[in-house]
Amino acid sequence: MTRSLLRVVTNALLVVCSLIVALIAIDQALRAIGYSPHLTSEWLLRSPARVLDDEVVVIRSNLLDADHYRVTPGSEIIVTLGDSFTEAPYVQRRFQYPEAMVSRLQDAGLAVDVVNMGLSDSGPDQHLRVFESRVLPQLRPSIVVWTLYVNDIGDNQRWAVYDVENDTLVPLNGDEHWIAKRGRLFKSLPFGGSVKLRSPVMRLILKAAETVWREDHEGDPTGGTLRTARKIELAIARLEQLAEQHGFETYYVLIPPQAFYVASSDRNMCDWMVRDYAALRRAIGRRPDLIDAWFGGSGLPPVDGCGSADSRSEAVADDIFFDDAVDRNALGDRHFNESGNRLLADLVAARILADRRDALLSRGCQEDEPRSAVTPGVDDGKACGRVEGLLGRHLERSDGAGRDPAAMP
Repeated sequence: MTRSLLRVVTNALLVVCSLIVALIAIDQALRAIGYSPHLTSEWLLRSPARVLDDEVVVIRSNLLDADHYRVTPGSEIIVTLGDSFTEAPYVQRRFQYPEAMVSRLQDAGLAVDVVNMGLSDSGPDQHLRVFESRVLPQLRPSIVVWTLYVNDIGDNQRWAVYDVENDTLVPLNGDEHWIAKRGRLFKSLPFGGSVKLRSPVMRLILKAAETVWREDHEGDPTGGTLRTARKIELAIARLEQLAEQHGFETYYVLIPPQAFYVASSDRNMCDWMVRDYAALRRAIGRRPDLIDAWFGGSGLPPVDGCGSADSRSEAVADDIFFDDAVDRNALGDRHFNESGNRLLADLVAARILADRRDALLSRGCQEDEPRSAVTPGVDDGKACGRVEGLLGRHLERSDGAGRDPAAMP
């Protein structure tokens, strides 16, 4: 090695070492003052169960596994779409609402199986996209149940995988989403994942990239509520088009937030929840297949939402939502616990059974005169009796907290 080349290499090493020392010093100084910038959806960087996907940005790894789509031969397939209220990650699988719902239907004599496509920290854009890209190529569902929550208005902007052109949904490349870009940057940085997330300097780099890429992706948030609500309208219209093409039934479940049950919720949270809940209701419209998952009393949630809950609603909230020991979300934005999942399962199952009962009755179903089997392996007479029995048990369990699904608008 020549002397001049040795000098260049030595100088380069000195520069690199100086940079490393400077970064360590800056890191220690920031750590000393408690600086740790917030990263949006940071849990996605920690979770090995989430992988980048060019369709929906980030996806549950098990949704890429063919075994997830295996169902009992000869059964009707129910697909559940939605966010964390559908995935129910804090609840054991058998208590999650999709599994509990299918259990209720099977108890009534229906030969059904479920494929849960719930995706925590996602929006309706992703729900529709994953249904078209992952479910329809592999399954022929009989029923699709789409659960919507108040944060879907904001999430449909943050997690956009569709644009709107000429009032039509246009797919976007998930690889170009800012979350995907940040994920690739995170993987490219040196050291292990936990070390990177504990380092203020690494977090600062990620935060700076997130800020720039997110602004480029989302643009001006002004008018975002109207824009994303319209996208949800178009997504519902698209699902209805697919339902007609592929011959499945649809149900849309609207879940009011915990904030509508408790009077002590944060005022700022309440304001956006009331606004976005109203926008979401308008986007869904007065559909005959809408299920209102309100358990705080008869009728619908209070029109002014937060702060107007009565003592009965607050007591219900204590029973059906997690506390902060399990769910770290702020009070007002927590998820259903096992009891809440059970109530939701009862409500949706009872609605499906009520519609099946009506179909059976329209065919002249009589309990003492069994007719052709609408449900595989179960004659109409037995199905009628079991349907009526489950409906009765559901209304007894709800004790007025839920409405008779057959009477829903």
